[in-house]
Amino acid sequence: MIRVQESQRLSAVRRLVNQSGDRDASARRLIAAAPAHGIDLELLWASLAPSGAISQACLAVLGAGRTAMTFLSEPGPEGDSHPLDATVERAACLDAACRELTHHPGKTGTGVMMAQGLPDPSESWGIDTYTRAGFIHVGDLSYLRRAISGFPSIPEPIWPTGIRVVPFNKCFGDDSRERLAELLARTYEGTLDCPELCGLRDPVDVADSHMATGVFDPSLWLIVTDHDKAEGCVLLSRNPELRGVELVYFGFTPAIRGKRLALPLLQYAVGRTRAPNVMELTCAVDDRNEPAKRLYDRAGMRRYSGRVAFVRPLHPRCEPSPVRASH
Repeated sequence: MIRVQESQRLSAVRRLVNQSGDRDASARRLIAAAPAHGIDLELLWASLAPSGAISQACLAVLGAGRTAMTFLSEPGPEGDSHPLDATVERAACLDAACRELTHHPGKTGTGVMMAQGLPDPSESWGIDTYTRAGFIHVGDLSYLRRAISGFPSIPEPIWPTGIRVVPFNKCFGDDSRERLAELLARTYEGTLDCPELCGLRDPVDVADSHMATGVFDPSLWLIVTDHDKAEGCVLLSRNPELRGVELVYFGFTPAIRGKRLALPLLQYAVGRTRAPNVMELTCAVDDRNEPAKRLYDRAGMRRYSGRVAFVRPLHPRCEPSPVRASH
């Protein structure tokens, strides 16, 4: 495996774009747009064919919360001529990327703690690659959406005794990041949403990832308190490019589950996001999380896409198994 040099960059990026279109034009557009989207094209790894040409490639894109999203070269329109060999090559590229990312300073200079991958459920070649490269399957995700106009614009509901709903910027003080992280950690107890992730990430990193999603507006992040103790949250962020708003996270601690707060809280929170340029609400949910799926169904949200979620911790405490060789 090699770290791709600048002279090889166009050839490597040609392997990462859609293989059924004009690959040269697509690759040049990606290279031109990379700086504006925070993509460092030095984080490219590849395998070489006997001829010296780029065979398979992997790109890592650094994200908030000390993460890196990985992208793989896909099969051509006719598929891989030798599927197992291609999978082994892709996995070796991915493994090399993860091993070097272990020593990378990341976006904030504090390292990269986790690599991620989100292949489409139909991409068996990608699922096989992530599995072979030692990634952990943490869930099958459904992406849901509905028009904002379908949500009622309601006044704040009358909550049960002791319950208050307070905007993030009015609930937490100077240590808001740490207090949010502590709250998130308590909402994970007994979670049905990607429970395999529990304990793999520092909650502060998770809080940072949430804050970096879309446009962070603390007035749209609501904290649920029970007798003045934070026990839940609904975090919404606008995405102006898509004219939408994303439900970044919605969770309660065990202390307030079962109080029938979820649907009125969701309706109230979404109603607060109304604006002329906000057309759609989106979210992702683990297919195993039946209570959440029922909630979103009652709220009129419908599935439009899906992804298979994989992670590989990069710190020594959770060192993954090495890439498996072909038999």
